Amino acid sequence: FEIAMTGHPAVSAIFHVSGWSDLTRFLAHGGAFQLQAHLYWYYTYASGQPAPPAEAWPQIFRTVPLSDFFRGAEGVWQLAAAPYDHANITVPVMHVTGWYDYIYPNVLQTYDAIATTPRAPNQRLIIGPWSHNGVLNSWTKVGDVEFGEVAAAGMEWAMNRAAQWYRHVQSGEVNDLSASKPVQYFVMRDNRWIDDDTWPPSNAEYQQWFAREGGGLSRTAPTSHGRTSFVYDPLNPVPTLGGANSHFFPDNLGPKNQAPLHDRDDILVFTSAPFASDLTIAGPVTAVVYASTTGRDTDFTAKLSVVQPDGFIRNIEDGIVRARSLFDGADDSGYVTPGAVHRYEIDCGATALAVKAGERLQVEISSSNFPKYDRNPNTGIDPFAASEFVTATQTVYHSPTYPTHVVVPVLR
Repeated sequence: FEIAMTGHPAVSAIFHVSGWSDLTRFLAHGGAFQLQAHLYWYYTYASGQPAPPAEAWPQIFRTVPLSDFFRGAEGVWQLAAAPYDHANITVPVMHVTGWYDYIYPNVLQTYDAIATTPRAPNQRLIIGPWSHNGVLNSWTKVGDVEFGEVAAAGMEWAMNRAAQWYRHVQSGEVNDLSASKPVQYFVMRDNRWIDDDTWPPSNAEYQQWFAREGGGLSRTAPTSHGRTSFVYDPLNPVPTLGGANSHFFPDNLGPKNQAPLHDRDDILVFTSAPFASDLTIAGPVTAVVYASTTGRDTDFTAKLSVVQPDGFIRNIEDGIVRARSLFDGADDSGYVTPGAVHRYEIDCGATALAVKAGERLQVEISSSNFPKYDRNPNTGIDPFAASEFVTATQTVYHSPTYPTHVVVPVLR
């Protein structure tokens, strides 16, 4: 993409598989460092050391302070802060990614940034049910779920599709891409592909689902003033359990049953009534959390799941926001004001997934997802430099004034 931005004549088209352009979202989501993915990369590639055995990683992730581990990585942060002008990319691009590829948000970000510029013709997007590198292999199972042969790709598929793409855009060859719509995305659980003109889908209705007193989740906004509190202890963080995570840790990747986490008292759970009919969620998911904290800085996390009648709680997507990232520079300290209620908008990525009659939506709100993200010490000290961790009492509000909710795109 850097070469394409220069307008170099050697770049006439791009076949973009699980990559990124802007490093900001790649390194940090909502201001929180993506620890699980990047610590492994840094350890094995930047340090030149062999990868430690699997049993060593839980302790490695708890390295304190993290800055000692990442000495010499200043160039990476400088590169991430560099401006990136997608408007200068004017060539056709085929973007390919998967729902459980930890890089997929960056692929969608790149696709959207280029496709919405006036000089970028012929942008295409394929989103399958794959993890990272899944599109280059014939993997059809991610986490605990098998997606079937309709999800199979592989190196031969990728090479053939790339060849079709280049012949189509360079010489006008009539092939499978000629008449197809620009967007193809895989609807999980229905295990089918949808062709569309745009991503996000233009026929999605963005529904607000509100957290209610007593742990309910409803389309109706709260009418009473409620709040629920929990204590976040960074020395006992909520463990990562599935999701769009690093492929280097396959046991912690993809759809997983979230029920084992619900014995913890530092996760708030809000659940809807069973659905009377099937529906399809397709598009970006956003959580809006109104909350206060006793810390000088902290994190808030949100996770959307589907509760199946058999008790399996399938994670859909999750996100995080670092409080100080929203308020840095707002006053002389740059810290969060303890006890003040703030609005935290949490990007929970995107998905395409069918929900069946009798199933329920569920939202989890907490303050950690470790080791997917680094731990916030709650002190206001940069987590990279922190050696001291303290607990913080978090209060989430669900009231007419502070209506905590999740925005879910449902296909009409």
